[in-house]
Amino acid sequence: MITPMAAPKKPGFGLRFLMGLVLIPLGLMLRVLSQIYLEITSEAVLYWQLMGIVTVGHMLLFCVSALALLRFRRSPLAVAAAFRLWIGYGIGAALLVIKDLG
Repeated sequence: MITPMAAPKKPGFGLRFLMGLVLIPLGLMLRVLSQIYLEITSEAVLYWQLMGIVTVGHMLLFCVSALALLRFRRSPLAVAAAFRLWIGYGIGAALLVIKDLG
């Protein structure tokens, strides 16, 4: 007899809160570092290290987002992680826009 798969449990409040404490600042940092990378010249001391961090960070951001889209029904934890990363990225973009307005 084939048994149906059990519905995945949504992550609890504590886990979602801890993910927010870690992933939202990580997304914010990625956006700010990418802006710093765009503004410096290739003669800067940490240019190549910053380029590596920004490139790997964006690749991981898009991979987590693709994983969340592919496993939308089966893994609510991946969706929550991608959502919090994008929230941090959006907050970083908004802060940079506000900085440029002043």
